[in-house]
Amino acid sequence: VCTEVPTAAQCSPSRTLPPFLPTRPRPHRAHRPPMPKQKDRPGRNKGHGMANANVVKLKVSKRKHFEVIVHEGMVVKFREGRAQLPLQSVVVVNNIFTDARKAKQATPDELKEAFKTTDFDQIAKQILEKGESQTTSGERKDMADVRSRQIVEFIHRNFRNSRTKGLMTLTRITEALKKMRISPQGEVATEAKRLVKEGIKNGTLSVVRHETQISIDVPAEQRNAADQLFKVKGCTVISKRATDDKVVYDIGCLPGELDAITAAIEHLGEGNEAKSGNPRKGGRKGGRKGKSSSPAAARRDSVKAKRDRNQPRRKSRG
Repeated sequence: VCTEVPTAAQCSPSRTLPPFLPTRPRPHRAHRPPMPKQKDRPGRNKGHGMANANVVKLKVSKRKHFEVIVHEGMVVKFREGRAQLPLQSVVVVNNIFTDARKAKQATPDELKEAFKTTDFDQIAKQILEKGESQTTSGERKDMADVRSRQIVEFIHRNFRNSRTKGLMTLTRITEALKKMRISPQGEVATEAKRLVKEGIKNGTLSVVRHETQISIDVPAEQRNAADQLFKVKGCTVISKRATDDKVVYDIGCLPGELDAITAAIEHLGEGNEAKSGNPRKGGRKGGRKGKSSSPAAARRDSVKAKRDRNQPRRKSRG
């Protein structure tokens, strides 16, 4: 049996090629045009025709939510606060929606009821800070890294080593948090305190609170609200002195929560002033009941007075 492959000279012109050899080369797969990516295909984001946009949704009740349309990847940068990003570089359009895919905008009455205002900037910031965004896996990882870094910095500034009373290193706190699950929702301060409590319980963290002592004046009518606020924030009430119109608290709180506590106390004071500044309905400054100020009631009182004046008096029987 001959095993040598015949050369071209040995092959006769009448000899045909074996059937398993192709007569002409097939086109290579690389020659085919590449398929477009899913986000670049026609019909993606039909509501507004924008491929590189996401929707951030904030749920205010069981059946009511509001949405804003943002550029892809800008929610993470906004929440991280990179160089104080302007709102116009984050959102795509200056509209608040109840259904962005159907381009259904929220009415001013709906915004007023849910947010107590119709200002776009204030409402959009609330939605961006507290809402849920449709993100990719890479963006979710970036958001988790940002939140973890914020929690580590909060613990570093507000807690001390229980043994040495010194600062805890960022690396040590980060290694301790790797063994715990960080929730992506909620305030940073609340989540950080929960993780510290969990870390102390399982022995991964050995820290104590580093409190700042301040003195706060609270209206006497808002004493119960202030007590509840200090309890929720975990503040240590050192002393409490009551006078005729106010209560003076000496408390210890975390430095990272000082601004939030001060703003909440000022809000209580403003509510008290607004409550005391409104006169009683249907009354005068002296406390006596006065006539109603509505036009219909004024006409009714005028007709009654005229009828009484024209009606003759009855003589009393003596």
